[in-house]
Amino acid sequence: MHQGLAFQQAGRCMTFYLLKKELHMRLLLTYFSLVFMTTSLWAGVVIDSNITDLGSGYRKVRTIEKVSAASSETEQFTYLYYKDKKLGQASKYSISPSGEYLIFQDSTTGDIFLFDSASGKLELQKITKIVPVRKFSWNERMEYVKVRFTGKVPSINLPFE
Repeated sequence: MHQGLAFQQAGRCMTFYLLKKELHMRLLLTYFSLVFMTTSLWAGVVIDSNITDLGSGYRKVRTIEKVSAASSETEQFTYLYYKDKKLGQASKYSISPSGEYLIFQDSTTGDIFLFDSASGKLELQKITKIVPVRKFSWNERMEYVKVRFTGKVPSINLPFE
């Protein structure tokens, strides 16, 4: 009988020990989750912005954003909008003389996009090499935009309708 009581007490102690250990693990997980969430919440927070009206319904928004909560480091981004529609993050851009089209190079991917304000369509342009754009030149009469790249990469004409 005495041995059975000893096993019961040992079992209770083991159960209590495991519950205490599980509680500690849950508290640690909660703590680290909160730390991670607050760190990531501060990343991308806009500290300052500057809006420039580009005409024909287009605008450029330059922002200064905090990179992370753990650092005071910031980065500057340029976003393009048509009315309330966010078109993308741009490094180089150009609006056609009529204001109907906008072409830009996405600063995160290097891809080139053409926006048609009449249809509201934003189309990725199929280009084999992603190279920084030096300049865009419009020829609306012939319905193309010439894209000049940096370096020795040949220019290309992108048609639009």
